[in-house]
Amino acid sequence: MRIDALKYFKNRLKWSDTKIINTLHLPSDTINAWFKKGIVSINNSVLQPNIQAVIHLLAIHRSLEAMFTDPIQQRMWLSTFHPELNVIPEKLMSESSDGLIFIRHYLDYVGERGA
Repeated sequence: MRIDALKYFKNRLKWSDTKIINTLHLPSDTINAWFKKGIVSINNSVLQPNIQAVIHLLAIHRSLEAMFTDPIQQRMWLSTFHPELNVIPEKLMSESSDGLIFIRHYLDYVGERGA
């Protein structure tokens, strides 16, 4: 898998490598190797947790792109407390992989509703 989408996400939302590492819950060596090689290594047909984390993050970005064309609004959505979630999405995503998955599912749900 090419790293272009992850680079686009990083640049669009102005996220640091550290923020991406913390959100994906992966070792910095893994992320740094991906950026250096320009690809996310997929070793077999079973999607490993690290690959799944990247897919969840990119799905979150896709949903935010559909909701807001302005990256400032996307960053604001991620960094603002949402009463319906009772959390700041970035904070929840950085706490655990389950938080990342929860935000992805929430945005999928909101997108399906057309909200």
